Amino acid sequence: MPRDPEVLFRFCDVYDVDPYWWTSGQSRPRDSIDAEKLVRSCKVVHDYCEANGLKVSQEQMALLCAKVYDDPADAESYLEQMAPFFAS
Repeated sequence: MPRDPEVLFRFCDVYDVDPYWWTSGQSRPRDSIDAEKLVRSCKVVHDYCEANGLKVSQEQMALLCAKVYDDPADAESYLEQMAPFFAS
């Protein structure tokens, strides 16, 4: 990684790399919600609940979706950890 910020930003512009992601390993925080990512997160939670016979309230579904939205790579593990708390 270049130590000179000017070189870093030039590289990122040329190769279309987000400098925030490159330096931290996470995408840049946004003030708005990515609608496609939200839909995918809700689908992951819905499909998991259906496949495992979990009954969740709307509030619980929203909280699960928010967590999956924030960390989609860990969705399966998170849902497995939370599954025992919901009635089948």
